[in-house]
Amino acid sequence: MKQLALFLLPVLLLGASCNQRVDGGVFRSLDSGENWEQVNFVKMNGKTAVTISDLNILAMTFHPTDPNIIYIGTAGQGLYITLTGGESWIQSQQVNTGTINAIAVDPVDPNNVYVAQDTKVLKSSDQGVSWETVYSDVQGASITTVVVDNYEHNRVYAGTSAGTLLKSVDYGVNWDLRMQKGDGIKRIFIAKHDTRIIYVLNTDGYVYKTDNGGEPIPDETADTINSGWTLLLDKDFKQQFPGADKVDDMALDSNDSTIVFIVTRRGIMRGTDNGTTWSDIVTLIGADDKQNDDIRNVWTTPGNSNEIFFTLNNVVHKSVDAGVTWKVIENFPSVRKIYRYLIDPQTPNVMYAGMFKVEEQSGLLKQPK
Repeated sequence: MKQLALFLLPVLLLGASCNQRVDGGVFRSLDSGENWEQVNFVKMNGKTAVTISDLNILAMTFHPTDPNIIYIGTAGQGLYITLTGGESWIQSQQVNTGTINAIAVDPVDPNNVYVAQDTKVLKSSDQGVSWETVYSDVQGASITTVVVDNYEHNRVYAGTSAGTLLKSVDYGVNWDLRMQKGDGIKRIFIAKHDTRIIYVLNTDGYVYKTDNGGEPIPDETADTINSGWTLLLDKDFKQQFPGADKVDDMALDSNDSTIVFIVTRRGIMRGTDNGTTWSDIVTLIGADDKQNDDIRNVWTTPGNSNEIFFTLNNVVHKSVDAGVTWKVIENFPSVRKIYRYLIDPQTPNVMYAGMFKVEEQSGLLKQPK
């Protein structure tokens, strides 16, 4: 921790804004999402406050034991870190450019931090002070996500925009192919109760599941690389739940990782027993409503799975009774999309939102998938 604190003394200002009125960057709530304030300060430059208010946030991750330490990844301006719960931020001296799609902090040894930067996986062994490239995609595909096994923390997984899933069993030194699908990988989820159970969500809305860490199944002769994976949602599921053909986002319950949440055109659904049995969570958005496509950030509050949050653009939806009733919080002080949402695991009334500005280009909305 002392080494990281010393690192924060010098400040790089690449990409920072001097306009506090810009409504991007990071917001914080101290009352369970009811009210929000911008927490984007970097330093004073004379009489002008330098902030990250104009930055688009693609990734946000807590330190596993100290939630006042937060890593954020930006679109084009690299990595920022706070030691003070967002009161002030510093840009990484080495990772100060490029797009950071994902950040993973080793839950056992927080000195190890991994980031997905453009076509590379970078690793720090000193909590973000110094960095090295541990993987560079030979196809030039973007690294879309990176996660660390919370039990066997030597195991690291990375997904790419080319649909490849990579696995390292030696803290990122060497990497092996564990899945090859034609569609880009959006998210990887590892179940905390059994880290052999892994879910992969791809850009075409399919969810693949493994019960053995993605290892190829012996004696399989065809499609060996993918033999350890099965589709989570089969034809019977899609017949039973019309409108649930494509999964736009997903999450695991923060208290019970045998419970899986998915977001489809049908709405939010809850799967129990590792996604075996499914039911609808009725929200204030109707089934088959196009707005369901924009639901993101389904979270259960640490210590209380009855409290559920999700975001729809810049609006927070909140339930305190497991989805029976909902409150809509429409006073969020930004017109940007809430792209990432974190709930403090030690102080759950403290929450953070990372914003992304959706730009219109040639008549089409330009935003990350």
